[in-house]
Amino acid sequence: MTVKELKSLLQGCDDDRMVVLSIDSEGNGFNELRTVEGDMMFDEINREVGLETLTEADIEQGFTEVDVFKEGKRAVILWP
Repeated sequence: MTVKELKSLLQGCDDDRMVVLSIDSEGNGFNELRTVEGDMMFDEINREVGLETLTEADIEQGFTEVDVFKEGKRAVILWP
């Protein structure tokens, strides 16, 4: 799903509703959405996420060039 598709699906929703994420496709648990992180990369083969670029703020948080993914799909990550 793309950000555009997600925006379209959420367009008719009440702005004051809480956003909740299922922990799996069977609905075995749920968590409140806590933060959104853009400018990420998604490796579909290994099912991992990494940085798209390394910023000064990332370096201050302890990230290095190893955390930058050169391949994958540009993504936005929703964190519970």
